[in-house]
Amino acid sequence: MRLPHCDNDVPRSQPVSTIPIIPDTPRRRYGALSDMLSGVRLIERRQPAAPSTAGNCNRFCDRWSADDIAQTLVETGAVAHWKRQGFHDIIVDIAPTMGHARHAFDVWTTCENRSRELLVQVVVWLEDTYIDEFDVAIPTFCVEHLRLQTPNINPSHELLPGQDFPASGQLRRIFGILQHWAICLQARAMTEIPEFFHTAYIFSRYFTYADSGMESTFRAMCRDLLPPANSSATRSDAESLQAAVARVSRAFEDGHIALAGAPYYWPTELQIYPLDAELARLLDRPIVPSQEVFRFL
Repeated sequence: MRLPHCDNDVPRSQPVSTIPIIPDTPRRRYGALSDMLSGVRLIERRQPAAPSTAGNCNRFCDRWSADDIAQTLVETGAVAHWKRQGFHDIIVDIAPTMGHARHAFDVWTTCENRSRELLVQVVVWLEDTYIDEFDVAIPTFCVEHLRLQTPNINPSHELLPGQDFPASGQLRRIFGILQHWAICLQARAMTEIPEFFHTAYIFSRYFTYADSGMESTFRAMCRDLLPPANSSATRSDAESLQAAVARVSRAFEDGHIALAGAPYYWPTELQIYPLDAELARLLDRPIVPSQEVFRFL
């Protein structure tokens, strides 16, 4: 579905005010960080969908057409954001359904040479996830792959692991849309498996590790490898934190993080975000950072 050219993104109906804005956690002092580091890629259990040539013959999660997705992107300001970045020809593609529970859509822009460049790629699973710690299986909206990028832009800094282009600054907006859809589908939680440290750190504003031991280890990593929190942090402090998170993420990729004197490689474990009060209470566990000490090699 190709969005029409227009100077102003005027929605065809009232804005989707029900799409929630997720409240900040104590990391609010670094509120700018998610936009700075919003180009994230979650672990791919299978290859992401190839660009669809089938138009909008399918529906994302058997419910939302390409028109529906395009309208939501207009109403939430995503299209206006891309236009401010210089992308005016926005195309929404729904990939053919990949199995019973796997769904994907892409957002593209057409360049002057008529080639397509990817802006957004989303692949999700709808499945029951078993959580060992609570001995319970819950219906989840699993974000398998999420790519948000600004193509054909020369990066102002070194790209993070997993990035092909700089971040788009759309993470909070796109995540809010996905959360809204997960609730509509009656999922009790959203899940993801971060492939990189920076992904886990950004999503830890919303998610916790399903395994309390892994959450304890992750908090120890942040304690030992990142600068101390500053309750009165400025934007300059946030930019310093951005650089520190990037350094840690690259160090994990290069095998330059040590635990007990030996190289420690990034673990791929499940993070979970509860969408109902009962699950939120289960996940509201007392977590103490591990006594393990992480160091740079």
